Amino acid sequence: MEKVKKKAKKPKFAFITPSYSGDFERCKLLVESIKNNVQGDFEHYIIVDKRDFNLFKKIENDKTKIVTVELVLSNYFFRLPYIKKWWFSWKTLPVRNWIIQQIVKLSMGDFLENEILVNIDSDIFFIRPFNPKRFVKNNKVRLLKTSYIDEKHEKWYNISCKILKIDRKSEYFNYVGNLITWRRDNLKKLCTYIKNVWKMDWRKKLSRTLTLAEHSLYGVFVDQILKKKSGHFISTKRYCYASWDYNLSNKQEFEAFFKDVQPKDVAMMVHSKSNIPVSCYRKRALEFWSNDAKS
Repeated sequence: MEKVKKKAKKPKFAFITPSYSGDFERCKLLVESIKNNVQGDFEHYIIVDKRDFNLFKKIENDKTKIVTVELVLSNYFFRLPYIKKWWFSWKTLPVRNWIIQQIVKLSMGDFLENEILVNIDSDIFFIRPFNPKRFVKNNKVRLLKTSYIDEKHEKWYNISCKILKIDRKSEYFNYVGNLITWRRDNLKKLCTYIKNVWKMDWRKKLSRTLTLAEHSLYGVFVDQILKKKSGHFISTKRYCYASWDYNLSNKQEFEAFFKDVQPKDVAMMVHSKSNIPVSCYRKRALEFWSNDAKS
């Protein structure tokens, strides 16, 4: 009798990076930094439009896999030729790229089997050795939660409460940041919850939203609905050093940004909207991990 081969167990961690052709060089640096710095058993999925697949296929390796948005969404949404800013569906009105990107991330709970998902944007790169097991403590997964709030974060919080049909609290928090960790089982619960409270497919409901922050939606769901049953622990710890407070087009601030990085920072983010070519800082990124390897 022929033996039945057991299905290989998926790595616990999966890094998730939606991207597009305009961010290819940034994403290429991210992949290189992961190869040189990230340790342990993990997978990295880069999700791109079908038309960008061949471009990104060039940076695929044994850890990094390229998949299409169309595959993740099971063709629920589709593109039309020559229309770049909108996606279409037989079940919804046209949907902006920004909302589709959020829906893609929220769909990864059904698309993947990895237990813990780590959202990491194309404009981030690792600068020091890092094992994603650091996101887990006593079998619980880190949930970023900070008291830093501006008008944008407050708006995202309010929208999340409306989607979840819960009351807005007088005290609210921010769950948006870099290197955001989710539990796959909670992600599936979130999508089912939205479907049940609105009596419609959750993708259809979110496609009707003008703006959305997926990290806020997940954070509010975990914090106010699942609560102690979420399997998360709260953390304000920064792992990624971001360029938000710097005008990188100014030479002095550009230099200050790279000088101010702290030993606790394992990754950096040079925001894509700064329009700084990767060629301007790639050498610096390489120096971080090459110097670390020598020490």
